[in-house]
Amino acid sequence: MRVVYQLLRQARSEHTFVRSDVPEYPCLRRVRALIQERVKAGLRNARAKGKKFGRRRAQVDADQVAELRRTGFPGPRYAGPSI
Repeated sequence: MRVVYQLLRQARSEHTFVRSDVPEYPCLRRVRALIQERVKAGLRNARAKGKKFGRRRAQVDADQVAELRRTGFPGPRYAGPSI
């Protein structure tokens, strides 16, 4: 993290202006790449340890859905209780 702050400080000192009111920081691409690398490494580490990502699937009772459809309840609106 210290490297990121050093690069940000360096970017502020090296800034150039494309327009008079919008600063452009040339080394922010390096900072972004470092952050992306750390995030990807963390995700790889979590996956290797068995962490599951994303939303859990809804638990649906197929018999209850079939009964509801037989009674005329519209199917696509019923997803069942999510646990």
